[in-house]
Formats: sequence, structure tokens, C-alpha cells
Amino acid sequence: MIIEADNCRIRSWENRDVERLPIVANDMRVARYLRHRFPHPYTSEDAARWLALVADSPDATHFAIEVDGTLAGAVGIERLTQEHVGVGDLGYWLGHAYWGRGIATSAVRAVVRYGFETLDLRRLEAPVMSGNLASARVLEKAGFVREATLSACYVDREGTLHDGIMYRMIRSEYEYSIKARNSK
Repeated sequence: MIIEADNCRIRSWENRDVERLPIVANDMRVARYLRHRFPHPYTSEDAARWLALVADSPDATHFAIEVDGTLAGAVGIERLTQEHVGVGDLGYWLGHAYWGRGIATSAVRAVVRYGFETLDLRRLEAPVMSGNLASARVLEKAGFVREATLSACYVDREGTLHDGIMYRMIRSEYEYSIKARNSK
């Protein structure tokens, strides 16, 4: 699967990514604010495990971000279940060499569209650590609304305690933004 975005391409993971993934992901600047299930250091074995996991997934919800034909990061949606059916947890990361170029915002916008239009979600959530100002800005530029502060709920990789910030976008907000964009 391929989703074209403004300055990047969102695509399915491929076996060839096993070589580049540890190079881009093995950076504490990348891992610092990610959930601890994202390993650091990030090894070739971690890359192989990740690719095996997404290859076994029944539907496409985790994607590679590619810039100029090169793996630059990842973006995905975890579909929640049970009483949260119809809700997705959005996550993303980008290799340090690609920061500050609007790539993360483009990738998030593309996957938001996919979440609402293809996966038929009613809500997307994106929690971030309060210290991760760049990620918060990406979400705001992509149209997410700051919904809540989650007090003292995250510890980053360096042992610092952070509040969480819950961002969200619901289907009606997404649809409104599309109508507004199309009327210009």
C-alpha cells in the first residue's frame, strides 16, 4: 500500500527495511519520548522482529515513512477494541536527519485521512509527553485538539517525569476540515 503525502510517501513495510531501520531508529533523540516498547539501542534483531510483527498483521495500520526513496521513520494507528471500538491510537517517529522539514506533519495528515476514510474510525487519539514540544506542534498543525493533561504519567528514557498531553481528532472535526479546505 502507498499513500502519497506532500513531502513524503507512506508505504507498507518491506523486507529491505531491515537494513535501514536500525540506522534511522537507533538514536536516543528519536527514542527519548517514545513508549518504552520502542527499543534503545535499536538493533538489527529489533528491526527483524518489527517487520515480522507487521507482516503478520491482518490489516494495514503501521507504515514506513519514505523520503526521496529512503526510509525516514514510521507512522501508524493502533485500533482499540471492546468499548473503544472505532477509536485509534496514532503514533509516529522520524529519524533525526528529517526533523524540521514538515515531514511528520505530512505523514500524520495522510494517516489521519486513511484512519477516517479507510478504517472508518470515529476518533483518533495521540498522547505525547509534555516535554515533546515538537510532537505536540505536529499534531496541532495536523488539526488535532489538545483535550486533556494527564498529570505525572510518563517517564522518559532519561528518567524525567512528564505530564502527558492527550490530543484528539473526531470524525466530525475531520470532515469539517475537509469541507473547509475544499471550499477555498
